[in-house]
Amino acid sequence: MRPTDRAMPKLVRRTSAAGALGAKQIWLVFLLGLGHAFSLPRHSLPVSRWRKNSSHRVAAGDVRHFLAGDASPLLCEVGARVGQALPDKLKHKELFEAHAVAELAQRHLTQWRSEGLEVQTAVELCAGCGLVGIFLALLDRRLRVLQLDRRRSKLAAQLHEMADSWDLHERLGWRVADLRPAGEEAAEFEPGSLVLACHACGLLSDEAMAAAVAARLPLILLPCCYARNPKALVRAKRGHPSFAWPRYPWLERGAVNRLGRDAVDAARVSFLEQNAYKVVYDHIDAEITEFNRAIVAAPT
Repeated sequence: MRPTDRAMPKLVRRTSAAGALGAKQIWLVFLLGLGHAFSLPRHSLPVSRWRKNSSHRVAAGDVRHFLAGDASPLLCEVGARVGQALPDKLKHKELFEAHAVAELAQRHLTQWRSEGLEVQTAVELCAGCGLVGIFLALLDRRLRVLQLDRRRSKLAAQLHEMADSWDLHERLGWRVADLRPAGEEAAEFEPGSLVLACHACGLLSDEAMAAAVAARLPLILLPCCYARNPKALVRAKRGHPSFAWPRYPWLERGAVNRLGRDAVDAARVSFLEQNAYKVVYDHIDAEITEFNRAIVAAPT
C-alpha cells in the first residue's frame, strides 16, 4: 500500500469528525465550481441569442447568465431555478419551447375572456416533463392546470417539486392517464376547461382534438410527427385504449395523412369549422422547432 493510500482514510475521518465536508460533498462542490468556472460558447452571448433548439441541458454555469438575462423575466427566472435545482436535466429546447407555448396560450386565454369565454382549468394532454403547465400557471394566476400523461417521468416529478417554491401546489396537478378512450366513449372534462396539447405525436394530436370537440371545449394544439401511414384500428377495442379511425373522420382513414402535413392540418381546421369552432393559426418561434404551428380553436 502506498503512503497516500494509508493517509486518505485518516484525512476523511479527521475532516468528518471535525464537522467539515465529507468526500462526496467535496466532490459535489468541485463539480459545481467547474460549472461556474468554465465559460461555454453561449455564455459570450445574451440569453436572447442562445440557440433555442439546443439539446444541451441547462447547467449550473447558466444560472448567473439567466439571472442577468435580457430575455423574458419569467423565462430567465425559471431557467435560473432549473440550473440551480436540477442542473444537467432539462434541454434548452424544452425550456424555450415550454415558455413560448405557455405565452401563446396565455394570449388566447386573455382574448377569449375579453370575449366572454371564461376558462378556469387548462387540461394539458401528453404533458411530458410538465414545464408548459408550470409556465402557464405562473403566467395566469386565475388558472388551474391539470396535466395528463401515460406515465410521469422522474424529471416531471422533480419539476413539480421545484414548482412548489412558487406556491403552485394548489393550482397544479398531475394525473397518470391514457388520452385514448377505452372504446368509443369520450374523455370527460369539467366545464370551463381548455384542452392544450404541445407536440402530441401523430394521432395523439387527433385524439386531443376529438376530445375537445366532443366536450365543446376550446383547443390549443401544436401537432407534430405527421406519419404518412399511421396505424389505427377500423373499430375501437372495448376496454382497451387504442387508435381508431372512427374517432377522427377528418383523416378519412389515413387518406389525408398520405397527402402530408399541410393537408392534415387543413383537414383538422375544416372539421373544427364545420363543428362551429372559430379557428386561427398561431405560431411559436421557428428557431425552437419546425413544428411551430398552433391550431387555436374556440366554440362559437
